[in-house]
This record gives sequence, C-alpha cells and structure tokens, in this order.
Amino acid sequence: MLLAVSACDTQEVGPGHLVVAGSDPGPDESAFWVVFPPPEETYEQLQDRTSRIANVDSYQVFLDGQVLAFDDRNGGLSPSLVYPGAVAGLGYLQAGPHHFRIASLDGNPIFVADAQLTAGATTRLFLYGPPNDLRGRFITAPSATPAGQEHVTVVNLVRTGQAIEVVSCSGGGVCEPVSPALALGDVFDADVPDANPSPPARSLSDDGAGIGFRMVPSATVPNPPVLSLTRAIPFAGNREPPAALYVAAPIYLSDRGDPQLIY
Repeated sequence: MLLAVSACDTQEVGPGHLVVAGSDPGPDESAFWVVFPPPEETYEQLQDRTSRIANVDSYQVFLDGQVLAFDDRNGGLSPSLVYPGAVAGLGYLQAGPHHFRIASLDGNPIFVADAQLTAGATTRLFLYGPPNDLRGRFITAPSATPAGQEHVTVVNLVRTGQAIEVVSCSGGGVCEPVSPALALGDVFDADVPDANPSPPARSLSDDGAGIGFRMVPSATVPNPPVLSLTRAIPFAGNREPPAALYVAAPIYLSDRGDPQLIY
C-alpha cells in the first residue's frame, strides 16, 4: 500500500490568495484525494531509493489559481502539499468546476487540468506516467451505494506496462472478466452486485468469491493471481459508516502478476 499522509506542513501561509479546504463534510462539498505514485520505473529501483532513505520532493496544490491550504487547528493556515509515493487527503472542496495545478515549491507546474467536483461524493486524482510527463484521471465515487450493490474503481497505474482486467469470481479460482484489458491510465468504474449487507475490508472472500483484478493472462502467464480490492476509507471528519466502495490502483506488478505496490 502507498503511504497515506495528511496534507500537513509546518510552513504557514498568509490569508490572501488562498482557498482553505474544509475539514468536515458539507452538502455542497466533495472530499478530494491525490494519489501520487513514486517516480521510479521499477519496484527494485524504488526499494533501492527507500533503502537509502532518500528525500522526496514536495509539491504545492493550487485551486483556481489560489494556494490550497488547510486550518492546522493551531491558529494558523498551512499549504496543502503532495509527495511522490504517497496518498494525500486534502479535505473538502466546494462542488463545481475547478482548475487544478500542482507545482514544485519554486513554482514550476508538473500537472495542470480542469475537473468537475460532485457534491456529496469523493473525487480522487490518480496521477500516472513519467515525472516529466505526468497525466491524471479524476474519478468520482458516490458517498453511498444502492442496496445490493458495491461501487468498484480500478485504475491501471502499472509503471512496468502490464495490462490488467477486472474479474468476477464465484470462488475456487473460477473467474470471468467484466472489463476489457486496461492499459496505463485506463479505468473501470461501475456498480456491481453485492449480496453482503456488511461490507468487508476486501472485495474477495476467503474462498476467492467476489470482484478482483489481475494481470491479463497470456501464453507465458496463463493463470496470474487474482488480487483483491480494498474498501475505500472515508476522509477524516466523515462520521458516516464506510460504504461498499472498493478501490485498487496497482503501481508495480511482478512479471507474473504478483502484487508489489498497490494503492
């Protein structure tokens, strides 16, 4: 799993030219997360860097041209920062169309895009691609699911190029694809049947039944392992019970489809 971090920093910002994210949900707001994969091309390169305890750069988030900040609850405002190799919950933002920019601390933008935020939902920005050509997908998940349904989001962020597919499994290793092959940046986002009234932490049961994903089978790897999705955690301040919302965004898989790093 990627390291999950809060949007905190000791640097304070002044009250001008900034927009402050909410810490509690409102009826006209959307929770906003940024999934920022590490820059390394392979899992082995990532392990080498982390073994050397190398520092990673931080990046500032701008919303509609203003610094996105949060109330640090100590009487000050701090800028919302994101880091490669981490998942950041940036708070609750006003629903509607917005212009997003992520930039280095010296002002050089690394990602710029427009997106629509939906009230009462959660929007996740999944970044992917090489550091000098970052792209992103904004995916909105509902705050709740209809009875007998679960919401599934699978995003291919695999740096090593494997295509993946979403599968429905009846248990005992019997699985059928429910999505086309997903290349880098492709998304499967849909409601699927779920008879479990109490959503478990993972989308596959102990006997392998449920919704999962895997590397697309090939002649060299005809039976790659089926991997589970994880139930999405609500943002801090949301006191509603967790809904049946499941997310998986693999970043590194082995040549045989074994999990190495997955959000």
